[in-house]
Amino acid sequence: MRVELLNEEEVKNLFKTWGDFSRVCYNTGEKVASENIGKHCFNAKHFSGSRTTYINFKISDVPRSTIDQLARKTVGMVINVRSQRYCDESNFEMYVPEIVKNNDYLKAIWETHITQCKFVYSETKRILEQEYNKKGEQANEIARGILPIDTFSQCTVGFTIEGLIDFMNKRLCVRSQAPIRRLAKKMKLEVLNVLPELADVLVPICEAQLFCSEMKPCGKAPSKQEVLAIMDYGITMAQNNLKSAMGDKPNEEK
Repeated sequence: MRVELLNEEEVKNLFKTWGDFSRVCYNTGEKVASENIGKHCFNAKHFSGSRTTYINFKISDVPRSTIDQLARKTVGMVINVRSQRYCDESNFEMYVPEIVKNNDYLKAIWETHITQCKFVYSETKRILEQEYNKKGEQANEIARGILPIDTFSQCTVGFTIEGLIDFMNKRLCVRSQAPIRRLAKKMKLEVLNVLPELADVLVPICEAQLFCSEMKPCGKAPSKQEVLAIMDYGITMAQNNLKSAMGDKPNEEK
């Protein structure tokens, strides 16, 4: 899996561009640097002025199923994917999970299946070309139906900063599938090499909101209900301490 940040200079200047676009909101004078305005908006979560800049990546050697998961993020994101219609996939490679690689039987039957898929793909194209005069994309678009969903592919994708934060919140979670979590980590590293100020926001959702909103949590963070219970207990204790200090009878502890 390979990830390349395509617009490093643009990302490096994200806060300046953000500030240039946002200074009209506050009628901010030229004495205030645009980068400071952008950082102020970032810290205040005023994202409207950031949407003129996309953080663009080229992603290669990634399972097509992972690209499908990536493409489900439709707000604050644009994507173009290698076409299996216009591109010949006769020599396709495929993602094989570690658990499969480490099991001799599973590994053997997967390898057999991949070899068979390559044969069927090539034979389909050959027959379509020779017997039906369907060549290039006309043959590819029929033969691609045999390709496994984890065939390696590539894409280019762009995120607004809001879109990237939301993507990282969801896909850095340990409950995400391994390939897309690995992809998210590689994308994060590419961005932080240029813009380290984003380190505190490109995190799993539990680190961002300090509780877990998953239906089946991993246990790393408390649930929202647990946080609310802790807060309620803390408020009750604070009220009791205040009443004790004033000589009143404390409430019953919950």
